[in-house]
Amino acid sequence: SIENTLRRAMSAYEDVPGYATRELLLLYNSLHSCDPGHVNEAIQECVKHRIQCSVIGIGAELHILRQLAKDTHGTYGVCVNEQHYRDLLLGHVTPSPSPAFAGQEDRAELILMGFPQRLRSRKTLCFCHRKEKRQTTEGYVCPRCKAKYCSLPTVCSVCSLTLVSSPHLARSYHHLFPLSGFEETKGEGPFRCFGCGKDIAAKEDLALQCPECQRVFCLQCDAFIHKALHNCPGCV
Repeated sequence: SIENTLRRAMSAYEDVPGYATRELLLLYNSLHSCDPGHVNEAIQECVKHRIQCSVIGIGAELHILRQLAKDTHGTYGVCVNEQHYRDLLLGHVTPSPSPAFAGQEDRAELILMGFPQRLRSRKTLCFCHRKEKRQTTEGYVCPRCKAKYCSLPTVCSVCSLTLVSSPHLARSYHHLFPLSGFEETKGEGPFRCFGCGKDIAAKEDLALQCPECQRVFCLQCDAFIHKALHNCPGCV
């Protein structure tokens, strides 16, 4: 049921702050939908709640799913084979730098965050599994109330402090402000890669140059910088 899926998504996003983005990825294989009400009303409610809905169709294309993606500023693709399905799915892994409904979200405010350290001690109660009365020897301790949690990010159930780690903030920064692509050098060479120090023959290998610091990199270092480092070593 498309309607039930949309309403369940809206219910799950009730506690999401107004300045945050809301996205839904729907994998659909059926050629029909059995809904208790009107799907168009659920679509308009998604638009009202600023939920971006994208669809990957495994079967044939459906008009109602195309309308859902169009009205909510999402994307709709129908895979033709396994590799195409993988490409469509991986296309949603990286967040978009300019999210849908840009300019309509609430004004962002400063958020108080805590950066807990991972500690090892004797077995104590973990607050994220307190209902199961689970005890662990390792965990992250809230810097405000000293409550222990198994993983991050999370919100402390005792003092309501948002607990994150610095790598989480770094990943968010890389997605919002991606590193610009390097350009092919125009000189004749030879060049020396600023990353690995390897000599680059202009006629045989491709030499790429950072537009900011003008440093030259080989093709392997360029791929490593953009896929792993997300920062130019010459600019840093």
